[in-house]
Amino acid sequence: MTMIQRAGDALTLKPAGRFDFAACEALQAEFERELDTGFKAFTIDLSGCAYIDSAALGMLLYIDHVSGTDVAVRIVGVRGQVHDAVHKIHLDKVLNIFIR
Repeated sequence: MTMIQRAGDALTLKPAGRFDFAACEALQAEFERELDTGFKAFTIDLSGCAYIDSAALGMLLYIDHVSGTDVAVRIVGVRGQVHDAVHKIHLDKVLNIFIR
């Protein structure tokens, strides 16, 4: 399940539980639904995720790519297995990731 919070021109998506291929489809649908609403700051809060797979890691790259330069993308709440996976493939060197 993905929780969505909007505050002005900032959007936060917060997937929970297993962030895997099935969850990616829901997150991508929510993100694309919101993409043209004009938000300028986008946060993905992974603090509720206990697990992330390669599809979800790819989704993080996709979101950063399609957001363009007009949207600030942040990934927060990275810890545990999620942190290990992000660090293992050096995604923390490519994306704006904030470790808790």
